[in-house]
Amino acid sequence: MYDVVSLLSDLVALPSINPGSQEVTGPDYTEKAVIDRLAAFLEEHRVDYERQEVLPERENLIAMAEGRDPKQTVFLQSHTDTVAVDGMTIAPFDPVVRDGKLYGRGSCDAKGQVAAMFTALVNVLQHGPPATNVAVIAGCEEEYQFHGVKHLLQSGFRATRGIVGEPTELHLIIAHKGCARWRLHVHGRSAHSSNPHLGDNAISKIVPVLTAMETYHQELQERPAHPLTGGSTLAVTLIQGGNQINVIPDHCWIAIDLRLSPGESFENIKAEITEAIRRNTAAELEWEPVIFDYSMEIAPDEPIVQQLVAAVQSVTGGTPQIGGVAYGTDASKFVQAGIPTVIFGPGSIARAHTAEEYIEIDQLQQAVEIHSRILRGDWN
Repeated sequence: MYDVVSLLSDLVALPSINPGSQEVTGPDYTEKAVIDRLAAFLEEHRVDYERQEVLPERENLIAMAEGRDPKQTVFLQSHTDTVAVDGMTIAPFDPVVRDGKLYGRGSCDAKGQVAAMFTALVNVLQHGPPATNVAVIAGCEEEYQFHGVKHLLQSGFRATRGIVGEPTELHLIIAHKGCARWRLHVHGRSAHSSNPHLGDNAISKIVPVLTAMETYHQELQERPAHPLTGGSTLAVTLIQGGNQINVIPDHCWIAIDLRLSPGESFENIKAEITEAIRRNTAAELEWEPVIFDYSMEIAPDEPIVQQLVAAVQSVTGGTPQIGGVAYGTDASKFVQAGIPTVIFGPGSIARAHTAEEYIEIDQLQQAVEIHSRILRGDWN
């Protein structure tokens, strides 16, 4: 049986920071080194795989195995990119094991998920074919715009059911919110600040828009909440305007982040936001889309949900919770493509993106066995 801690340590030691919207380049800002290590791991254990270029130096890796029932395909998927390391109080790429935890950037979100899934595949194949066809996927570019999973599905990938790895403390997530982000631009006219009446102050024009956003967020909170994810939310997260202290600004923009509960319509919400703004100001706004991502929800009686519950019970002796979360994942794209998908994995989301990111080793090892049971088809 292969040691998952050894593989995870190797992955954490390889930087794979998602640059997001920052204009930074270099090997630390691609997933290539991590994908190279996983490819070598698969070759060592004679597992077939495919590398799928998504962006320059940024790839998906798909490990494949034929099963006893070729009419079904189960997938395990998680991502290899991480958030930045600014503000970390531990060495981000020096994996340290201490007090039953493995520390380092990505240990929890989500290289621990990747290591558990690939280790499970190798361990299962040592004893024969899995129950069904299997695809174990290390995806790229999840932390910003989900390019990896989108490319995977656009390439024609399909499966019967699957698991997306995120830190859930070995509980099951079957619903999460969608996300839409825009920049709203307001334009004015510049002038010398000693004669402000000669200009049209764009910052002043954005103020009633901010008021409208806060009022609309409060209206959202008064609606019935989704039982698993809670209600939709709206937040203004960035503002920028002006370029000199003695110049009336001719441009200002805000960024808004909308988290949409399953069942809500992006089109309806945008129309409501527009109306809320119109009630407060006649200023013309320019909408600049930044990202759009679906919400997701599957039924608790889906086979993959029941199989995973049974596998967790068999391994841990406890019954996992089934719930929803506010954050987004790759899972929504699989569900949108018609593939029932559960979000599941070791570690806590409270440790993701933090100054001292870590994952509990006992949960990591339990996840290997749980994934193995799903692949073997003996979850009971």
